[in-house]
Amino acid sequence: MLSARPWTSSKNGWAPVRLNRSIGGHPLTIQSTSYTEGLGARAFSEITYHLGGVCSALSVDVGIDDEVGANGSVVFQIYRDGTKVADSRLMTVGQPAKHLTADLTGGSEMRLVVTRRRQRQQLRPRRLGRSPHHLPLSRRVRPAPAGRGRR
Repeated sequence: MLSARPWTSSKNGWAPVRLNRSIGGHPLTIQSTSYTEGLGARAFSEITYHLGGVCSALSVDVGIDDEVGANGSVVFQIYRDGTKVADSRLMTVGQPAKHLTADLTGGSEMRLVVTRRRQRQQLRPRRLGRSPHHLPLSRRVRPAPAGRGRR
């Protein structure tokens, strides 16, 4: 599980990267879909992991957290040893999570990058593959009933 792996470094322009929580300390939520595992980060952020050449793929859902409000745009990128291997393209508030898959075969380092300013984002890892197996990384949780959300 990526959430169980320690990152080797992180850079964040406003607040530290949060494990399994949004930047505001809330559950990770995109378009009313909550996630129990993942990363909360704000643009500009970079989270680096050591792979040691043993991981083959990363499968993630990315998007702007519901706590952001009405404004925001962001781009999520995944790099293997300095080469971009996945890009969400521009995402805005109100869009559903976007699924990205990155080939990490043979890589020694992976960087997760969030660009653009003025919003909070989450990267929800679903699978970090280890040759030849894939390990599940997150579980989807049902949204809270209407009227029971955070204020």
